[in-house]
Amino acid sequence: MAEVTANITGIEEILKALKELPAKMERGVIVAALKDAGKPIRNEARSSVHSVSGALARSIKTVTVAKKYSAGGGPRVRVTSGSKDAFYAHIIEGGAAAHDIKPKNKKALKVGDNVSSSVRHPGIKAQHFMRRAFESKGAEAIKRFGESLGPKLEASLASFFKRRK
Repeated sequence: MAEVTANITGIEEILKALKELPAKMERGVIVAALKDAGKPIRNEARSSVHSVSGALARSIKTVTVAKKYSAGGGPRVRVTSGSKDAFYAHIIEGGAAAHDIKPKNKKALKVGDNVSSSVRHPGIKAQHFMRRAFESKGAEAIKRFGESLGPKLEASLASFFKRRK
């Protein structure tokens, strides 16, 4: 798996300010910044995937998980692909080896005008559109998280202290 690291200056001050907010508001600030951070990767994956119908590109989404006890211990962002219409996303990403296709409930398969007891699928080469998007835009996503966290935190702090007056 690809790994991206970045230094965010002023993180100590941000963490101190986050502790002043109620937990729900703190998660909201982080989740909003994470949503912004995932957009460059999502957009790159959408633009680089070859999609005849557009279903695969439309299925690429940014999803945030804000649960306190999620894997990793806190809010996180994922860029995912696949849906009911693009059920094949994982095959395009990771590829498929050549394999035989046999009927499950019948004695034969019909492909076009041909009837056969099995069909040899040639496989498909992996396109790695999600991996390439992460590798090319991961650093930008981390930078964007750092840049959007400060303003969102300031707005939440202002709102919080305004309500307390």
